[in-house]
Amino acid sequence: MLLQVKYFSNKTSTGIIRCGRLSSNLVVGSLALIDHLAGEDVIVRVTHVSGTIKKCEQYSIQSSRKLMAWMNRGTESIDNLISGFSTISDDEQD
Repeated sequence: MLLQVKYFSNKTSTGIIRCGRLSSNLVVGSLALIDHLAGEDVIVRVTHVSGTIKKCEQYSIQSSRKLMAWMNRGTESIDNLISGFSTISDDEQD
């Protein structure tokens, strides 16, 4: 099974992991079970699954922009912010 961390940002706590399509459910399940990394408590949340790295990058950029806009405004509720995102999607075709 191939597993690669393609991108990770400490600033946004966002990362992109590359794995095979057949093992994606195993990887998502495994990530959900992680609660400690390097002695620190963590919560790993999968927000998007896609068939291409490009679509993951586009989703990450979109979510970062929405988060920054929400942080700058400070009046919009977090529920409105989250409702604009899908959770886990099937492989996208593009």
